[in-house]
Amino acid sequence: MRTIIRSLRKLDDHWIGDLIGGVCLFGSIILLVIAAGVLQ
Repeated sequence: MRTIIRSLRKLDDHWIGDLIGGVCLFGSIILLVIAAGVLQ
């Protein structure tokens, strides 16, 4: 049972890391597009 809980925690950490990375990536792309639009 403890092994299953540890595996689930690792999976949760993995997906949380992916989610944060995706949000940061899309946020930076949106900021670059806005900055390019403002500078033109």
